[in-house]
Amino acid sequence: MGLISSLHLPEDTLERRFSNLDASLLSLSRERVVMLLFLRHFGCIFCREALADLGRVRNDLEARGVRVAIAHMHSEAEAAEFLPRYKLEDAPRVSDPTRDLFRAFGLRDGSALQIYSPVVLARAVSAAFRGLPGGPMSPEVRQMPGVFLLRNGRVIAGFVHDRISDRPDYRGLADCIGEDCGGGS
Repeated sequence: MGLISSLHLPEDTLERRFSNLDASLLSLSRERVVMLLFLRHFGCIFCREALADLGRVRNDLEARGVRVAIAHMHSEAEAAEFLPRYKLEDAPRVSDPTRDLFRAFGLRDGSALQIYSPVVLARAVSAAFRGLPGGPMSPEVRQMPGVFLLRNGRVIAGFVHDRISDRPDYRGLADCIGEDCGGGS
């Protein structure tokens, strides 16, 4: 699917979902633009790569007025222990073990090709050789990831993965603030 320009959410989706900071996603998106990263599971090598990438560009994103937030399927305690490895311990995060928030954003279970294709496997081997460790798999191994920009309670842009190994350009996505970033692949 790739880059998207907008997404219609059920009316109270952002209002009902609270972060570890006791702030709703709606209130966070009213303070400033939020880049909400949806992670498959903490053992996923590509999720670890995404967190490392975000940790590297976070200061640049924040200087541009973008706040990084994370949606995950684990407990808050697991997230609090895991995210400091990527310098994201203070990022707002939403625990979504039922995956209701994932579904509201259109993130579904992937097909076998989206998860186990030769392209995915080659990228996994490459990431492992670069020192990114994998970890234990979640029972929800088929969950697809994505990343979305939220402003004033609306999705203004996003990236929906075609394969779990896709590597979004977080700075490029942040360029969508105030621009039309529709279409693309």
